[in-house]
Amino acid sequence: MDIFNQIFELKEDPKKVKEGMILISEPLGRDLFFKKSVVLIVEHNSVGTVGFVLNKPFHFPIKELINDFPNASSFVSLGGPVEPDTLHFLHTEGNIIEDAKEVIPGIFWGGDFEQLQQNVHSGAVDTQKVRFFLGYSGWAPGQLDEEIKNSQWIVSSISNLEILNSPMEMWEKCVFELGDRFKAWLNVPEVPTMN
Repeated sequence: MDIFNQIFELKEDPKKVKEGMILISEPLGRDLFFKKSVVLIVEHNSVGTVGFVLNKPFHFPIKELINDFPNASSFVSLGGPVEPDTLHFLHTEGNIIEDAKEVIPGIFWGGDFEQLQQNVHSGAVDTQKVRFFLGYSGWAPGQLDEEIKNSQWIVSSISNLEILNSPMEMWEKCVFELGDRFKAWLNVPEVPTMN
């Protein structure tokens, strides 16, 4: 166990991981991709775990990625390092988009993409209620539980509004909300050797 983890004595219970929870990465980031990331878990079972990084937006709209997508102000985010050429979406429209999976009450993952396009085009779906992701974050069975035991992640919760409107500073906000025990994380320099 490194000195950072000894200071905080992180002993999170991996059983707390479930759909709709978030993972907050520790600040030193053993994995550079996930450094200061907040990941929403959309699936966690015996087959493995799937999630989407909420705080890594790209700066181009979905229209630039999919030519026939209706004009929409929705931007695309990097969901994770797995299959970065695939498109996924979270939304609040499970009542009108077939095959959508409810992750937590009011937040859905995926569904019929053509139906989504048609509903955006007709104005039945407000694109502010949809988030798009390239790729996803994935863990093999038991892998995430082991990472949590090794203090790479803190398991927490998040509101629906924050899922849909995740700010760039989301990691800092989530760490602040963890309480005094974790506030030192906010002062960890980007390059620890430069301190």
